[in-house]
Amino acid sequence: MKNLKTLAAITGGAIILSIGYAIAVGDQKVDIAIDNDDGRSIRHMVVGDRGEFILREESRTLEAHWRGDFELSDDGNSIASLDHSIEIELETDNDTKRVVFKDKNGDVKKIYYVDDDEQPEGAETDKTISNLFLQFLRASGHQSDKRVAALLKADGATAVLDELGFLESDHALRRYSVALSEQADLSTEQITELASRLTSIESDHDLRLALDAILENETISAEATPALINAANNIESDHDLRLLVEAFAERPLNDEAMNLAIGLFERIESDHDLRVAAQALLENSDLDAKQAAKLLRTAANEIESDHDMRLILTEIAPMYFKEKLLTDAWIDGFRSLESGHDQRLSIVTVAEEGGRGIHAWLTLITACEDIDSDHDRRLALQAIADEMDDSPELIAAYRTAAAMIENSSDRRRALEAIGDEDDD
Repeated sequence: MKNLKTLAAITGGAIILSIGYAIAVGDQKVDIAIDNDDGRSIRHMVVGDRGEFILREESRTLEAHWRGDFELSDDGNSIASLDHSIEIELETDNDTKRVVFKDKNGDVKKIYYVDDDEQPEGAETDKTISNLFLQFLRASGHQSDKRVAALLKADGATAVLDELGFLESDHALRRYSVALSEQADLSTEQITELASRLTSIESDHDLRLALDAILENETISAEATPALINAANNIESDHDLRLLVEAFAERPLNDEAMNLAIGLFERIESDHDLRVAAQALLENSDLDAKQAAKLLRTAANEIESDHDMRLILTEIAPMYFKEKLLTDAWIDGFRSLESGHDQRLSIVTVAEEGGRGIHAWLTLITACEDIDSDHDRRLALQAIADEMDDSPELIAAYRTAAAMIENSSDRRRALEAIGDEDDD
């Protein structure tokens, strides 16, 4: 089972994991991501008007501390104005570089230090300051909405897609991708490129949120679908896959979107998550008979639990009599059941819905013959007898199914439901 990525394998003190999560307490929000077995970690905290970002890895530590808000320049690469201050520090094996931005009568004052020694102003200092600020933005994803807006205004979506290649964390890549999806109408080629960029994300949580934003804000074409499925293939958590499929259930489902949903659905291993995802899709009012039939057959192929499969069959029961395509798909799903109890409950639910159509009733009666338990078969047949038409063809099929019941008491009671007596 792939349900969740290995959160911790502790051997000899080594911790191997790839996670991301957020904690909110009052007005405090903390995002933390530990990315690999080298102990690379990210902490991003905002408390009121104060913020802190820390990236630690073997070769360097990048920190930023700020108070108050700050506005980006038109190109999104520097600070145009700020309320109070921001300090960024980069510590490596060679030295410690630090830049302090302060508000000075509406202007931005910049002071640059190397190992606590203030450096003179000049082109080289300005270049280093700009580089430090960009490292902070690209590692943290902070101000992603405003930076994406600036890049879009300057050079369009291509500039943002290029910028994604410079981002240093799953956290930042998710933030920029979400902002891009929300602010731009992307072409098929741009969606494909964005999906390709997302394949580098290791965090299931961040990848799912990035893909969810694309699905929510962009029009998905058949050409873009394979790239999105390829990106989603990196999600190992059944929970995140299910949430991504559920995102489809809240939006219009064209064939391309449904094919993508089915592709994600097939990757889920947990029967529970498969069932919940299927039920969410079946509740979508845009779902047509062809899509519902495909989903039902896919669920029957993927789900091992009779209980979970039966709940899907009962979910779609109101559609059983509407179209032959759905009737036949429902029967195919029913044949994946082995439990007489679940078989009986599935048939009873459909029978109680009532409906017209000789084919639909005949297939339901015939399905009773697959139930091994005499008791469950009898109850299923009785439920059918209460609702079906009394046409000769249906009565004949009913008698045949009832006659196959070995227990004489159950057989007699099944036949009595249509006014017959058991000759034996």
